[in-house]
Amino acid sequence: MTNSTARHAPIILLAAVLLVVGTAGGAVAAKMITGKDVKNSSLTGKDIKNGSLGASELSTSAKTTLKGNAGAPGAPGAPGAPGISGYENVVAQSGLILAGDNAPLTLAYCPKGKKAVGGGAYWVGFFPLDTIAGSGPFKAIYAPDGSPLSYEAATPTDASGWGASGHKVGATARSLVVYVTCANVS
Repeated sequence: MTNSTARHAPIILLAAVLLVVGTAGGAVAAKMITGKDVKNSSLTGKDIKNGSLGASELSTSAKTTLKGNAGAPGAPGAPGAPGISGYENVVAQSGLILAGDNAPLTLAYCPKGKKAVGGGAYWVGFFPLDTIAGSGPFKAIYAPDGSPLSYEAATPTDASGWGASGHKVGATARSLVVYVTCANVS
């Protein structure tokens, strides 16, 4: 061995030992403590790094305790859609119509202030060739006392009655019935 090598031999030997111990030490430490080595219920909140656990790692009972206080009430919602109330069916019936005759226009009026929300017509009794010639809503014209005076064509928002006519073919005299469903619409 040369003088230079002999002088550096202890340093090189020390460096080699420290290198082996340093790299093995971490591995030994990692192998030394596992979950099996930790006693149940021995870890506390201060032993757990903040933010290191997710919700999936918590028990169901722990999750239920993580509820905060109720927040302030929200702003009022928008007004709801117009309401419908006070349903009422009104029926009008023609006189007896003989075979081959046409039923006159028969009108069913809603009470003043209510709107027609549906309606229809049918013959009392059944004969397959008796027909409803026309059936539909109309706008009622009322007297000051609320009694109906006449009618005119309706728009989708102002119908207040239902009218129909028909043609009677069968031999038995029958009546045409017209009905309207009325309601308060706001």
